[in-house]
Amino acid sequence: MTNTHSPTPGWYPDPSGRGQQRYFDGANWTHLQSAPVAYQGDQVSTKSSAAAGLLQLFFGWFGLGRFYVGSPIIGVIQLVIGLIGIFTTWLIVGFFILGALSIWTFIDAIMMFSGAVRDGEGRKLR
Repeated sequence: MTNTHSPTPGWYPDPSGRGQQRYFDGANWTHLQSAPVAYQGDQVSTKSSAAAGLLQLFFGWFGLGRFYVGSPIIGVIQLVIGLIGIFTTWLIVGFFILGALSIWTFIDAIMMFSGAVRDGEGRKLR
């Protein structure tokens, strides 16, 4: 007589004895090595919305507010546009570039002050 009893789908201690949990779907063990974390509401970042907003307001041409909150791609874009604008002011076109960048960074700073921007891990700024 064969044993036809198998565990029901769910999280169980890892059969290999690693001290973690693995999910059994009723036929196979999944590759997941940890149980899902229960939702605990919006987590709050260690980054300050006031600091991020001030950095973006005063140093937005260099992307410092974005670097601070953990958005390095946007920070690099703002830095490159800012440097291009600074180095082309003698051609007059730099003033237009810096004007547009100033509007962008001002709006970005307001969004950071209001808490609409999240950090690099998706948490709300404190």
